[in-house]
Amino acid sequence: PFFIRAPGVTRPGSAIPAITRNVDLAPTFATLLGLEAPPSWTGADLTPLLTGEATDLDLPVFGETCYLFFPKREGMAVLSEAERARLLDASGARDTLEVDERFDDNIVVKAELHDLAIATKDGMVRTRRWKLVEIPTTDGEPIRRLWDMQADPGQTTDLSGRGLPVMAELSAMLAAYDRGEAAALRWPAAKDAPAPPAAP
Repeated sequence: PFFIRAPGVTRPGSAIPAITRNVDLAPTFATLLGLEAPPSWTGADLTPLLTGEATDLDLPVFGETCYLFFPKREGMAVLSEAERARLLDASGARDTLEVDERFDDNIVVKAELHDLAIATKDGMVRTRRWKLVEIPTTDGEPIRRLWDMQADPGQTTDLSGRGLPVMAELSAMLAAYDRGEAAALRWPAAKDAPAPPAAP
């Protein structure tokens, strides 16, 4: 939950059910303060949702994570042994991180492992209905998990093996995010409208 009170803009007692992201807060605050957001910011201005001018901005959510503090194979218990054997992995913290005295003794990724740390990140894209997770592998074909968050909010049934066209669309969107195109990406509500897929 996030609460905003902006007199003359927000509507008392209103709630926004649309998808919003942390990255959208800075551009929204800039607008509320009468400032222009720098073009490098990738978030969207949520003011139309605050005023009631719009009910949804068609925003997809992106996430990524990495396993620098312990080997990924140890943390991915939900994968099969065959999938675990394909994981693109980095060693644990002892091998990948160091204390940088030039940076106020902060823990940083070792310079020689920077590219590997990025390459091993898992990626996620989420719409109102769908959630796709991609896990990098040594053969270049990611391990995928797809969930219908409306029909299965507990993410108990993986739909990635059903041949649903939405998986390719979401995967392409995740690739665009990785290329730095996040600011322009939208997911219209009509793409989430069809009835849930039939059980196998």
